[in-house]
Amino acid sequence: MSTIVNIWEKLSAADILIEQTRCAKVRNRHAQCTRCADACTTGCISYADNELIISPEKCIGCATCATACPTDALMPKRPTDPELHRACISAGQANNGRITLACRQLLDAADGLYDADKVVGVPCLGRVDEALIVHLATIGAAGITLVAGPCETCEYRRGRGVAAAALANANLLLETWGSPVRASMREKLPASTRLTEDPGYDQSRRAFFMTAGEEAREFARAAVATTLEDVFDMREEQPSRFVHVDERGTLPHSISARRTLLLRCLDALAQRNGGPADVMINTGLASQVIIDTEVCNSCRMCATFCPTGANFKFATRTGGVGVKHRVRQCTDCRLCGDICPTRALTFSDEIFARDVAEGTVERFLMHGTDARYGSQDAVLQTVRPLISENVPITQYGER
Repeated sequence: MSTIVNIWEKLSAADILIEQTRCAKVRNRHAQCTRCADACTTGCISYADNELIISPEKCIGCATCATACPTDALMPKRPTDPELHRACISAGQANNGRITLACRQLLDAADGLYDADKVVGVPCLGRVDEALIVHLATIGAAGITLVAGPCETCEYRRGRGVAAAALANANLLLETWGSPVRASMREKLPASTRLTEDPGYDQSRRAFFMTAGEEAREFARAAVATTLEDVFDMREEQPSRFVHVDERGTLPHSISARRTLLLRCLDALAQRNGGPADVMINTGLASQVIIDTEVCNSCRMCATFCPTGANFKFATRTGGVGVKHRVRQCTDCRLCGDICPTRALTFSDEIFARDVAEGTVERFLMHGTDARYGSQDAVLQTVRPLISENVPITQYGER
């Protein structure tokens, strides 16, 4: 009986994978970011006891939260990003390079009227992120269309706003990096996806059996995992949600696979088209951090807690210290600004496209650091209230 319960628990787990160490609020409790909860279409996301929590009984797996999260602390599991990308490529191959994604509400209403091989269904268009659109454009999509149902009557309507923002951001990136491809949003399926002849099978029954097959595979995976745990005592070790500073005095930095893909696609477009236009853009995907070194107290918490390493520490041979900022790695989470004890940081929503393409680094040498750096205790007394209880505060200086 316990085995059945364990299998059920695995199946009922939320369809979103949480990378706790990437979450700004997990890294520091003073972070103001609540973008995932604000975007959530069902209210299944909460934060308690230094942990990001998803209630699986409420989660529909739309992954709107993952699209909204600036640090990719949430990632969809069914389908995963690679699975969705492959489905889009397959749909494009069946439709002369034209890729169509549509919400389930619309597809349910259009059952029997469209060619299922040419349309990719998602629970909500909020699942579509910038990296997906830019990737499809980079590899040769002739067009990308997002099709939404009547969102004003849909209980998951928040997802449309997230999808619209992702579409606008992606189109701006594509334009700036010289791609001719654009994505669009509409409320009707394109004519090219309409069913023009009898496919020789019942599409609704086919969709049912495909869904049933996936559920059966998921049950099998859960059963195998549970058997390994119960019979062979091979329980998967759960990573600790507590993160600690390393020998450099910073928390771990990481760039997600989704952001890495986006940057690689932009690099490919830059190489193909001679680099991005020399313009400033505002996508909401990155910001330029500016540090007022006259106000800064040299604690460098902005580099300690940065999730991606966009802010990182440096030291000079003469004893000075500072922080460097690489806009290419910035995700605009603004955690650094939330935790700065002297409010020395400001942000520019507009960034130079070439700074992203070229990996430009801004250097901020802390004013008077020779004297201040020798008295780390004073700095720690200033920043102690800002540091999460689970993070040691004994080694924040450069060695």
